[in-house]
Amino acid sequence: MLRLTIQVFEDFEEEFGAEQLGNTDELRDVGDRFSKRMKTIAGLLDILEKNKWQWTTGTHDIILYKNCTKEEAITEFKKLKIPEGIIEID
Repeated sequence: MLRLTIQVFEDFEEEFGAEQLGNTDELRDVGDRFSKRMKTIAGLLDILEKNKWQWTTGTHDIILYKNCTKEEAITEFKKLKIPEGIIEID
């Protein structure tokens, strides 16, 4: 069983520049960017579920599972046009 991850959230301050937030409009902008990311990930999960991938959530990521090899997964992601770099393949 292959296990891969999609990193959803890392360090709030580092990732979104939260340490530099100066007002609520900037905070709303961070929320909009996070919302866009989550919608993108949800769309990818829709595609992956249709192709027999299972997933669950972790502390800061989404964990993907499928009974296949790493090479088969890479080929499948290319076929499905999954953007490189979203799913961590080690």
